[in-house]
Amino acid sequence: MTDIIHHEHQRIDRKHTFHSYLVDLGEEIDIQQVMEYQWKIRSSLLLKPPHPKTRYFEIGIREVREKGVSSIDDMEICPVTAKKRPDLRIWGFLIRHGSWIITGKIYTKGTTTEIQWVYADDFHLFAIDHAQDGLTTIMEQAVLRIDEIAQSIKSGYRTYSHTENRQMLRDAFRSMLEQSPGIAINKTAMVRQP
Repeated sequence: MTDIIHHEHQRIDRKHTFHSYLVDLGEEIDIQQVMEYQWKIRSSLLLKPPHPKTRYFEIGIREVREKGVSSIDDMEICPVTAKKRPDLRIWGFLIRHGSWIITGKIYTKGTTTEIQWVYADDFHLFAIDHAQDGLTTIMEQAVLRIDEIAQSIKSGYRTYSHTENRQMLRDAFRSMLEQSPGIAINKTAMVRQP
């Protein structure tokens, strides 16, 4: 079962707070990645297997609080590797539970390209659609969405991401243009005589 296992927050300024949530899926899944070009010279490129695997995701949310109302400014999601520090014990007594730390992100940003999880753009759009929802509500919905994606990957019938849907539409349009012969359009219009 997908669950939030760690939460940290840091105040950025008077209105903004950055929240970092660590989400555990319970078991590893394949992380299909996409290479995005910064200047959109070419369309995005889906990377071929083998895909990295992980069971942890970091959800970063920038919250805005104005006049007692909370809204979401931005949300990013990234598959990560994580581990739990050992508990602190003295003479067999538990003094403090070990905290979770993120040991790496499955994400690469170069000068011209960015390699990210294929669903990363879906969560940017999700944050825009749900910007007026409170922090608790959007986190519950984001965790449910991650769980749906993980379950679809485990079942073998993976839900397509926004990036993949866009790519399939482009490919279908290109193939349609290549297959259809030149279409003749009659440029003369019939005019009725008065």
